Amino acid sequence: MGSRHDNDGLKKRCGHARRLWPKCTCPWHAGYQWHGVEYRTSLHKYAGQPLDYEMGKPEAEGLRDKWRTDIRDGRWPVTAEPAPGPGLTFGDVCDQYEKRFIKPGRRTKAAKNMKGLVAVARRAEVPAANGTTMRLEDKPIAGVTKADVEAFREGRRAQIAAAEATRIAEAEAARVAIVALDAATTLVPAALRRRAARKSPRPKAGEVTINRVLGRLRHLFGWAIDEGYLTASPFTANGRTVIKLNHHIEGPRRRRLDGDEERQLLNAAAPHLRALIEAALETGCRKGELLSLQWHQVNLDQDLIALPAEKTKTAEARTVPITTRLKAILEMRRTGPDGKDLPAAAYVFGNEVGNEVKDIKTAWAATCRRAGIADLHFHDLRRECGSRLLESAGVSLHEVRDWLGHQDVATTNTYLATTVSKLQETRRKFDLARIGRTSVAHGSDQPAPASPESHAPDGANRVQ
Repeated sequence: MGSRHDNDGLKKRCGHARRLWPKCTCPWHAGYQWHGVEYRTSLHKYAGQPLDYEMGKPEAEGLRDKWRTDIRDGRWPVTAEPAPGPGLTFGDVCDQYEKRFIKPGRRTKAAKNMKGLVAVARRAEVPAANGTTMRLEDKPIAGVTKADVEAFREGRRAQIAAAEATRIAEAEAARVAIVALDAATTLVPAALRRRAARKSPRPKAGEVTINRVLGRLRHLFGWAIDEGYLTASPFTANGRTVIKLNHHIEGPRRRRLDGDEERQLLNAAAPHLRALIEAALETGCRKGELLSLQWHQVNLDQDLIALPAEKTKTAEARTVPITTRLKAILEMRRTGPDGKDLPAAAYVFGNEVGNEVKDIKTAWAATCRRAGIADLHFHDLRRECGSRLLESAGVSLHEVRDWLGHQDVATTNTYLATTVSKLQETRRKFDLARIGRTSVAHGSDQPAPASPESHAPDGANRVQ
C-alpha cells in the first residue's frame, strides 16, 4: 500500500494539482515495481479506451489492481512502456517538458516566464572532456550532475559580475561627461543623466534570476523522474538535498498598507486605477487576473467571479466572492459611455468602452509617488486582502487559502503579514489582560495600577 502522497501508484501527467485529479478528465497512469523492475502504463491504453474517455478514480484503481495482477502472473511484458533511450539529451527532455507540462492550460505570460527560465538553463556552458565545455542542452539527461548545475550557477554569477562592472564603469564615465558638459554650459542629454544616475552596487543583481532558474530546473528533474526519463535528480543524493537555493536573496515579502496609506493611495489614483486597487483589496486577485477579467465571468446576481483556468497563475479555475464594496464598483463600471451595458466580451477593468488595458506599471508608480508611499508593489494588495481576511472574526486559514487560490495552506501561512498598527493593538490587548491577571493574583476586585507606559498618549510608544 502506498502512502497518501504517492497515491498508491496512480498519477496524472497533466498540470493540475494532485487534489484535483479525481475531478479533472485527464488520463490516469500507473506505476508498479515488481522483482526490481519498474513498470509504467497508461490505464486508458490498458483498458483500450480513447484519451477523451472520462475515467473516474474508482475505475482507475480497479484497472491498476488488475494490471498489477497481470504483471505478477507474467501476462504483462517488461517493455510495456519503456523509458527513453540513453541518447536522450537534456534539451530533448526540455522540449517534452515545455510541450506537456508548460503549455497545457497556462496563461501566456506564465508560460513565457517558465520557458524563459528553461531557455537560460539550456544555453548554460558546462564542463566537457579534455577541458572543453558544451551546452547543457546537448548533454545526455542521465549524465547531468550536481557539478553541471553548480557550473551553471558560477558561470552565471561571473557573467553578472562582468555586466555589473561594465554598468558601473559606464555610469562613472557618464558622470564625468556631465561635469564636462556643465562646465561648457552645454545641454546634457537626458539619456546621459539616466546612465549617470544608475545605482551601484546592486547586491541582488542576478541572484534572483539564478534562484528562479534553479527552482525551475529542480522541478524539471522531478517531472522527468515522474515521467520515467530518469531515476534520480542531481539536486538530491542519498535522500538529502545537495543543491540548495539561496533563500536569503528572496525572503518572504511582508509589506502591507499601514496607517492612512490606503486613503492616500486611493486619493492619488486616477479613476481606472482606483477601481483596480479597490478590486484587488476586495478580491485578493492578482493584477493579471483582474486586467484579463471579462464581463461574462462576472455574475452580479450570485455575487461571484468565475476565473477560468487559463487566466490564473496555477492554471486552475477559481471562484471569487463579490463583496458589497466591490459590487458597487462593478455596477458603476458595467455601463458604457452610451448608457448601455458593456458587451459580455468587454473587459471589466478595461478602458471606458471595455477594451483591454495591458498593464498599469507607469500609472502605479506615478500614483505611489503622488501619495508619498514607498516600496509598495501592486501585488502587496493581494497580501493585504488575505491578511485582512485572516484578521476577521471567524475566518480560518483554510478559508483564506481557498479565497486566494493557493494550492496548499503552507503557502498561505507564509504569505500573510501583520502591520505596526496591528502589533500595537495586540500590545494593548496584552497589557489589558496582564492588568486583569494581576488584579486576580492580588485578590482584589479593583484593577492593579497601570504601568507608566499605559498612561502615555496613543502612538507615543511606537515600535521602532
